[in-house]
Amino acid sequence: MKRFFENLSIHRKLSLLNIVIITVLLLALTFVIFFYQRATILSDNEQRMQNYLQDLENLFELQVFEKQVQVNLSLNMAKEIVSNYGKLIQVDSISVPFSATDQTSGNTEEIILSGWLLGETPLHNDFQLVDKIQQVTQQTSTIFQRIDKGFLRISTNVLKLDGERAVGTYIPNSSPVVKTVLKGETFRGRAFVVDSWYLTAYDPIIINGKVAGALYVGVTEKNIDYLESEFLEKRYFETGFAYAFSGNGEIYIHPSHKDKSIADTDFFKQIDEKEEGTFNGSVFQDGGENIEHYYKYLAAIDTYVAIAVPREELVDDQIQTQLLITLIGALITILIVSISINKVAKHIIITPLVTLQTVLNKLAHREKTEALSTTSDDEIGKINTSLKEVITGLDKASGFAKEVGKGIYDSDFEPLSNEDILGHSLLDMRNNLAQASEEDKKRNWANEGYAKFLDILRKEHEDLSQMSQSVITAMIDYIDANQGAVYVKEEIEEGNKTVLKLVAAYAWDRAKFLDDEFIIDENYATNLTGQTFLEKKTTLLHEVPNDYIKIASGLGAANPSNLILVPLIFNDEIFGVMEIASFGKFEEYKIEFIERVAESLASSISSMGISEKTNRLLIDAQQQSEELRAQEEEMRQNFEELSATQEAQERYKKEMEQREAELLKEIQELKQHGNHET
Repeated sequence: MKRFFENLSIHRKLSLLNIVIITVLLLALTFVIFFYQRATILSDNEQRMQNYLQDLENLFELQVFEKQVQVNLSLNMAKEIVSNYGKLIQVDSISVPFSATDQTSGNTEEIILSGWLLGETPLHNDFQLVDKIQQVTQQTSTIFQRIDKGFLRISTNVLKLDGERAVGTYIPNSSPVVKTVLKGETFRGRAFVVDSWYLTAYDPIIINGKVAGALYVGVTEKNIDYLESEFLEKRYFETGFAYAFSGNGEIYIHPSHKDKSIADTDFFKQIDEKEEGTFNGSVFQDGGENIEHYYKYLAAIDTYVAIAVPREELVDDQIQTQLLITLIGALITILIVSISINKVAKHIIITPLVTLQTVLNKLAHREKTEALSTTSDDEIGKINTSLKEVITGLDKASGFAKEVGKGIYDSDFEPLSNEDILGHSLLDMRNNLAQASEEDKKRNWANEGYAKFLDILRKEHEDLSQMSQSVITAMIDYIDANQGAVYVKEEIEEGNKTVLKLVAAYAWDRAKFLDDEFIIDENYATNLTGQTFLEKKTTLLHEVPNDYIKIASGLGAANPSNLILVPLIFNDEIFGVMEIASFGKFEEYKIEFIERVAESLASSISSMGISEKTNRLLIDAQQQSEELRAQEEEMRQNFEELSATQEAQERYKKEMEQREAELLKEIQELKQHGNHET
């Protein structure tokens, strides 16, 4: 081998030497690039998993928020129902024995309570009122009476584990619920009810100026079936999945290990000290030793959300692919450079080669450098030209990457060629980041808007017209539209027809709807609004007829170019139509936003209808009660008149019997007198 090398020409020796040097340098650069890309992959995957966990957390927070809003509305309805039953009074002369059980410790003692009357109805162990509240609000309800050790359930439809009503259990004084209510304030939020956690509202019951008890409405904290369906639909990478478990280690959502406990596992012992993090290994001793578990603790509801992904899907496969690409690129580069150096070596000796080596060393270490100052057109000149292009390309790529890092996504950049992997990768990175940024803006816009409209619906829930007007005004402003209207249905008793009534409008001036309402049949409609109502589907027009609607101002009027009609649907029941006109196009994310707000508006209209129907039923019941009392009074008077008549007949009968006896006596005396005379 040595003899062979010694016999080679200097040109060959230099070529081989340069090939070795370039190979070493490029391999070093390859590994630097590889480790840099590996770190980037790990960082990107970490951020990606954190975003996934945040998505799961948002799912929980949204459900808790919606349930708490329902509880608050239900409390108002419950208070209205209680007030319709009459005044609540405490009767100390009535004693009610009770077995009081602490819901936390289970300790039981016998106590005596003063009687409570709501109108004329005793409340102890009477479930008519709480069942009525549950029927109207679809939530559990309880009447509490104050005792020395807390608040005692005297009437409830909250059930214990054995299926019995939890009457006789009490909330101890140490509970934040009792402390809040005793201040005369309403407790709202998470509370432990009998044997599980609920989202609740406790309102003080005031008798004779003092807190004597509490009115409760609530619903179980989590809708496990809904959450489980959402979790199990999600997939991460290829086989990764999401699961959830409580703060004590009980798993309640998992594809295969639901209802199991991990309280004694190394995994749980590790995460018990942290609010979020990762764990690599098996949780259930089922062979998943190379599984990455990302978890996050939700303190507000004492639960963990977690995602499990095989490490090979998360990291290994991506790193191996990137390593392969880098090595192939390095080999191609080595081949090109070797051929170029071989050509240059035909006419150049050591000094120019050393100079080129110096330049390449700096370039390999990403140092600031410049190409040779030669103006020759030989091989060295050509290599120098190529170096200039590489340096210029790297400078442009570096500047472009900095611009992208600052969030400037419209910078101009062109790859050096169709085979420029770095250039195309930078363009792909720029496009992906720009798309993600735009999607984030749309998502944030929709979430902020939805929160704004939920606040409007919460504040304006008592007046349909005011609520609808506030919604359509805010909607026109938020989506940059120009006109809008809200139609709400009213049923007609005769026939299968419905009236759509205009209850709110913004800059609305359509001649054919001057009467503010129109009738639609269940089988056909005469206009787009009615057709949208019947089909229960969103209608979108990009070319609005000239005679349909105009947008007017002090300077003139023009036809809008786009029109959207969205049905107000909640629980498959339609309550009306929201109509919006605009010069601008309705983008898909805005359409989804309008439909989402329309559903919330329909939900509020439904709740108002239920409340109004409940009030009407209570008024009818009161009228029927008054009619029954009037009938009872009339029957009592008739009975008294009949009794008086019977008493007069008795007196007359006795008088006639007495008169008859006197006449018989006189006749007897006359007979006896006649016999004496004879």
